[in-house]
This record gives sequence, structure tokens and C-alpha cells, in this order.
Amino acid sequence: MLLGAGAYVFAHHQKAPTLIYIAAGIIPLLPGLTIYRGMLFLADGNTGAGLLLLSEATTIGLALAAGVILGQFLAQPAQRELRRSERRLVGPRLAGPLRTRRGR
Repeated sequence: MLLGAGAYVFAHHQKAPTLIYIAAGIIPLLPGLTIYRGMLFLADGNTGAGLLLLSEATTIGLALAAGVILGQFLAQPAQRELRRSERRLVGPRLAGPLRTRRGR
């Protein structure tokens, strides 16, 4: 969840796609050793243990993906609320382009 929320905040701050930060952050968390051991057991002929390990790796991957999506989902309203409270604290904008009325 922290990865999803952090990726959303970084992406919004730098105006970049969120997927860049998610891919960079989630790759080290993937269950590579579990997949390797499952494939090794399948190659050795131990089908039951191999399928069990591969299903465990699938479960871990799905849990990671669900956590990332949930983190992004929770970060969106938090970011909106943070912007609203910042506007309330800062007050009206005193700098920026001046618009004048024309044509009277």
C-alpha cells in the first residue's frame, strides 16, 4: 500500500505516469525464488510440490498488485483533501496574471 500511495504522490508531484514508480518499486518484491523452486520441482517430476509453489507465487503476486492498487485508491482522496486544506490556509492568490475588463 505504501508503494502505491508513494508512487501516486511522486507521479503527481513530477507530472509523470504512476506506472514508472510502481514498476521500479514492485520488481524487487516479486517472488522470483518461489517461482524458480516451483519450476525446479516440476522439472524434477514432483508435480504436486511444484504446482503448490507456483500457486503460492501467484498468490503473492496478486496480493502485491492488490496492495499497490489499494494504496493508489486511498492516496487520491488524501491528495485532494490536502490541496483543499492548503488553499484554506494560504488564502487568495496574490500573484499571477492580472485580467482586466475590456470594452466598456
